[in-house]
Amino acid sequence: MLEFEYKGKIYARYNSKWCDKNYIVVPLYMQNELNKCYYEFVKNSCFNFAELVDIGDEFKKGDSYNWAIEIYLLANEKASKSEVSTVLPRITSCYRKMNKPKMAIDIFMIAINRHGMEYFTPFLLTSVAGAYCDLKKTKEARKCCQFA
Repeated sequence: MLEFEYKGKIYARYNSKWCDKNYIVVPLYMQNELNKCYYEFVKNSCFNFAELVDIGDEFKKGDSYNWAIEIYLLANEKASKSEVSTVLPRITSCYRKMNKPKMAIDIFMIAINRHGMEYFTPFLLTSVAGAYCDLKKTKEARKCCQFA
């Protein structure tokens, strides 16, 4: 259980949602405020790659996809070459859940230009194929599936 103080009150994170001292899930605007504050705390702390991925996964489970992406990008900065392949599918998945398949494809293209095909996993290629399907680009989706 994660506890966090905000404006003199203690909030706890249960099942990827922030709750007050009575264990009542706080309203969406407070979820967003607490997520923003927690992100700032994480950004200015010394979490390692695995811890950042876990924090990003918690944000993603709580449907806070923007914050999950930000945390995954922090993790990516600390990632070894082999760890990059675990972050990229998470980022593309978040963009798809936000109905931004073009952003998922853009991240994929940036990764191709930066790293080549070396770090691509079936997880990433499947997510990108789904993004192409979201955009009704079946030819490109098939190519991703063939590589996967």
